[in-house]
Amino acid sequence: MVEASDLPSSSRALVVRGSNDNTPPGGGAQVRMGAGFLTHLIATQWKLPQARERRRAEPEDAIAAYKATVARIQALNRQ
Repeated sequence: MVEASDLPSSSRALVVRGSNDNTPPGGGAQVRMGAGFLTHLIATQWKLPQARERRRAEPEDAIAAYKATVARIQALNRQ
């Protein structure tokens, strides 16, 4: 005879078993940002020229890129 405790459980609920010693006070997960990312955020906030120059293409380059993409899509649609 099969007992009820021998059958696999049909429940999939998650149960907290205890606290983890690595959990910081306050219970939230600890997030560490990289120095490069923080530098980028600061440069963007202060609107430093090198940050703007790196993220923005010249208008002519952007227009050419869009035109090339449209041409590729149109060529694929003709196939």
